[in-house]
Amino acid sequence: VYVTNLGVSAELDRAARRRLADLRGEQRATAAVAEAPAGRRSAQSVMPARPDVLVFLLDAARPDHFGCYGYQRDTTPFIDTLAENGVQFSDVVTSAPYTLCSVPALLAGVEWPIHGVVQRGDVLPGELPTLAEMLADAGYFAAGYSENPYVSTATGLDRGFATFHETWRDDRATRDLVIEDLAHLPAQKPVFCFVHFMPPHEPYLPGPEHDKFTDPSYGGSAGGVPNYLKEIDLGRRDWNEADRAHLVGLYDGNLHRVDSWVRDIVTAWRQARADREILIVVLSDHGEAFGEHHRFGHNSTLYSEMLRVPLIIHPHRMAEELAAERDQLRSLADVTPMLLRLLDVPLPVDSIWPERFLTMYDGGAEPRSFVPLRTAGRPLYGLRTPERLAIYDSLTRQWLFAPDTEAAEANLRLTESATFVGMVGTLDRLLAHAAANRAAVPRAAFDEAARKRLKTLGY
Repeated sequence: VYVTNLGVSAELDRAARRRLADLRGEQRATAAVAEAPAGRRSAQSVMPARPDVLVFLLDAARPDHFGCYGYQRDTTPFIDTLAENGVQFSDVVTSAPYTLCSVPALLAGVEWPIHGVVQRGDVLPGELPTLAEMLADAGYFAAGYSENPYVSTATGLDRGFATFHETWRDDRATRDLVIEDLAHLPAQKPVFCFVHFMPPHEPYLPGPEHDKFTDPSYGGSAGGVPNYLKEIDLGRRDWNEADRAHLVGLYDGNLHRVDSWVRDIVTAWRQARADREILIVVLSDHGEAFGEHHRFGHNSTLYSEMLRVPLIIHPHRMAEELAAERDQLRSLADVTPMLLRLLDVPLPVDSIWPERFLTMYDGGAEPRSFVPLRTAGRPLYGLRTPERLAIYDSLTRQWLFAPDTEAAEANLRLTESATFVGMVGTLDRLLAHAAANRAAVPRAAFDEAARKRLKTLGY
């Protein structure tokens, strides 16, 4: 189901069209009663005191390295406390294991066949409303902080934010910027704050305070810097189990470090804005590999170690209606409609949404039927369903797995050929729509500061 104003014919089925018409009718009726401008419901008429919303994106954080997801190391002590009294999702995947493509899906609520941001230079089309824009329309003051140039003005992801900080351009730490800005936030408005932290993403440099998980006796050459990680990922340098364990220890320390930053911001926020409730979201844009399938880092495979992401929404009482969905297959693109539903924020009446978006917005607890997958560069493509993961590389390189059983000997491609062919048929139709959408995707260049920043991150 695709957006018409990006140049693709709408494929909303009849039920979806009726639901969309009903939804627009409800919004117009409510808006008329509330005398809301521009055909939208008045935020004050729906919820007099909406909560502040804090969204923390931890780049390249894989959920099985969080204590609340069963990890044995104490990597995320503060986030674990949020999960204890929150809704924690168990099967959330990104549709692309790289930031450039995955964060537009998160903030626009649609997957890459629609948003089209798949390679460097692509910009999110202006026809797609962002979460920040929709919350701003509902009365929120939106503040964004990004440590990654792929989430920036150059990619169009600053849209809707009243203030947006590309923090690699500032000498101050992102954590300090957010805390300092607390004193300047409007007291009379709810605030949406989006913070994109780079850790635990490479370079894995936890510092002495957080380097708790490496072996002090390790004497090898492994280091968590981009050049080393690229060399072992591409097979240009040998590595052994001790090297891998050292890298995992550094990564875990990086995760412990960013957990402390989340703690500091939440603590300061609670003190500075004690009169408002706070809805807190913790998630990631993709995972990270440590030798699984002979790869390190991300953006090279479509296996679970790169696709799975954490999703925690706190507190439970504010997200209780999502609890029934916690074990269902979800995509990062589902987060925006889920949050809009929780906050009772109306959709813009002049936009056409995919059926899946409307289902999530309207409270559907059923699992996603599928999530389209891709990597960058010479892309791999795939499709994830609740029961299967299909990956297509060529006529001779095809895989079908039950999720998390992705060893070569577990390939079900031949034994479940009808399932695979059906999934590839769905993927083929999605790729046709994606190709049609490409012409509507704007382009822009990164400046020198952004390019330097990307180089330090291994891009």
